[in-house]
Amino acid sequence: MKLLRIIRNTLALIVPRGRHGALASLQPAPAGRSLLDKMGRAYVRCVEGEEHMNISFSYRNKQSSLNRPINEALEKSLTRIQSTLKKHLDKEMKKRKKMKLDDSASSVLMNVDELDISLVSNKNDPIDVDVLNESAWRDGAVLSVGDIQYEVCRNFPTIQRLHLPSFVLVGCPVFPRITSEFTKGEECSYTWFRQVNKQLGDKDMNDATDNGENPNWLEVGQHKTYTPTSLDVGSKLKLLCTPKNGEKVGEEKECVTMRAVKCGPEMYPFQKRHEFTKDRTSPDCLRIFSYNILADMYADSDFSRDYLYPYCSTISLDIDYREQLILKELSGYNADILCLQECGKKLFQYSLEPALNDQGYKGLLICKTRQTPEGEALFYKEDRFRLIDQHDISLAEAFQEEPSNKDLVEAVSKSKAMLNQVITRSSVLQVTVLEDIHAPRRRICVANTHLYFHPRAGHIRLIQTITILRHLHKIQQQHLEKNPDIELAMIFCGDLNSSPTCPGVYELISKKHIPENHVQWYCGGKEEFCGGMTLTHSLDFTNACTSQEYTNFVAGFVASLDYVLIDSNHLEVVREIPMPDHDDVTAHVALPNDVFPSDHLAIGCDVRWKNS
Repeated sequence: MKLLRIIRNTLALIVPRGRHGALASLQPAPAGRSLLDKMGRAYVRCVEGEEHMNISFSYRNKQSSLNRPINEALEKSLTRIQSTLKKHLDKEMKKRKKMKLDDSASSVLMNVDELDISLVSNKNDPIDVDVLNESAWRDGAVLSVGDIQYEVCRNFPTIQRLHLPSFVLVGCPVFPRITSEFTKGEECSYTWFRQVNKQLGDKDMNDATDNGENPNWLEVGQHKTYTPTSLDVGSKLKLLCTPKNGEKVGEEKECVTMRAVKCGPEMYPFQKRHEFTKDRTSPDCLRIFSYNILADMYADSDFSRDYLYPYCSTISLDIDYREQLILKELSGYNADILCLQECGKKLFQYSLEPALNDQGYKGLLICKTRQTPEGEALFYKEDRFRLIDQHDISLAEAFQEEPSNKDLVEAVSKSKAMLNQVITRSSVLQVTVLEDIHAPRRRICVANTHLYFHPRAGHIRLIQTITILRHLHKIQQQHLEKNPDIELAMIFCGDLNSSPTCPGVYELISKKHIPENHVQWYCGGKEEFCGGMTLTHSLDFTNACTSQEYTNFVAGFVASLDYVLIDSNHLEVVREIPMPDHDDVTAHVALPNDVFPSDHLAIGCDVRWKNS
């Protein structure tokens, strides 16, 4: 037994382990396999414009990672490698002595000072130690550490982070969150596995074993996304991702879901709406949706759980759960244009953008000011539109800095309290000009915003709205002057925090006029009363979605706050996408809930060019 223990301890020090922790085979590699199969890998990250490079490799089961200046001589880097390995092995020896392990394996831990550490080119020519790191560590070079060799893999495709949602539901596509370098998502290979339970039959166990993986896992898919089925219920999922870039293949990375797959409802209410959006629109039409998706920072907090949404289950407010529903809902609308409000920066970056990109969308995001990690996002179908220009603004900055708003600043400045309210708001306006690929003479200018929410801030929303309308008019005039033969249709979407029946915002947009003595100028009280002013504009907007009774339904508040406004000179409504049944909305008290991921409902319509 003592002899076996000595052999085992020795092997643990000198034999690399596989990614599952098993000892790697000591058999020689078959003929014809690459150097990477016969030796280890030394990964070198050296990016143009950065002053340092990183060198990482595994020596005697210990991972070493060194950051070195790119303009440093190779000799210094090799010396640092030696000193780093000495620290690792000294630490290992102290650990062994402390644990009173057999000293018979200590001979394996040879004196690192006597190790020959060198670097040769891919042609087996020694590299001069005076050569700078940037030139020395080239792809295919070989690093020798004693009798162990490593092939240098410079800027190899790398998966830096792989994450799966903590909640996985049957019928909801699972989109992995991937952070990578030197590769693109479409170049990677993906393999999905389902955990095989003991209760399953022998066939499943045999299939799992035949895959060459841990026999507890059964391969179920080979695409970037995977939609769980009823067979997956009660099992966890695993994703194995291998980064690639041409012939370069990086180290695979795997991730397992935190929880087992669960059954969702037989049908989500928004799937009834999908029955009306199964098909894409014709070339002369376009489908537009606007949706406040409820930012995670407002949903997942003690205040929201205890006061805003006390009727919600903990799960229904979790972003990992809501993300699954949001993606499933958006995917089924087949929209040409998606305007989202309260879109979290991380949700956009790691989930919505890559997932919708796989479905042919290009995504754009502008976060609110004052370091607010949520804002407005626009997605458009790349096979339908081409991006021409962007004119995003902060409403507070445009109010103060745009010369055409001088009259607004002068009027509002009569009340310091009102002025402070206007200039400290974080609201932004996302403006995107798109060209129709099928008809290049046709362009649309899509505006997307979320106005200040406070119930007693109607006067602030008026200033924000006129700032938006003036900005859009300026864009319209500039584009028509530069391109007189172009048809430019304006589209204005967003959560305006004001209903069509409420005096103020919609009244200004639709009637183009607000008098000096309008009631909304007084809603901030005497302290925020600036004396009022007359507001006018010349843009022609009509409300394309008018059938809904409400778009926001929470305990104690119900209103229609969301809009798709279209240019009445160029566009007309073909149809509105029916809203969810009221009984479905109230089945779980209010929004959000287990089947509705936001406290708002998406609104959508099909519109077409008038001269089609």
